[in-house]
Amino acid sequence: MRKLSVLFVLMMFIAATLACQISGGPKPPRTLLISQAESKAFELALTNIQVNSQTGILTITLTETQVSSYITYNLKEDFAKYLRDPLVFFEANQVHLYGTYLGESIQVDGRIIMEIAVINFAPKFNLVSAEFGPIPVPSPILKTLTDQLDKEVAKALAKNTTEYQLDSITLNTGVLTVSLKKK
Repeated sequence: MRKLSVLFVLMMFIAATLACQISGGPKPPRTLLISQAESKAFELALTNIQVNSQTGILTITLTETQVSSYITYNLKEDFAKYLRDPLVFFEANQVHLYGTYLGESIQVDGRIIMEIAVINFAPKFNLVSAEFGPIPVPSPILKTLTDQLDKEVAKALAKNTTEYQLDSITLNTGVLTVSLKKK
């Protein structure tokens, strides 16, 4: 029994040592100037929506800096304990979320890459990859997280009582464009 206790303590020591030594991880492709002004610009973009008078389609355009600034300054306290310095990039029809992810005794740079499509007037997410430090997240976990994200967004959208519905989401380098049309 004593051998088992010593072995357990030794294994815990090795695991803790390895956890503290995990470093590295994906780095953002460029810097963004995070500011309160850009966070406010995000909010203004949601209120100053452009309407095409011929088609009736509403268009919202947001930049990486606006989204990153808004997330930085409005991160919920319970979420902020897991993520620091979030940066959002729009690249090759994908959203790349970089940041420092925090665990109980570890902090690592990481990246989550997702694709967003519009299916039946609702966003459909696909988590393409995620890396925390040098460790990639296995595909089955990404699938589970994708399913959970889709459920949470569907639940939030079910409360939506607006007269508009999602028409399209376009991701160009540096810019996110969301289009809505009347139901």
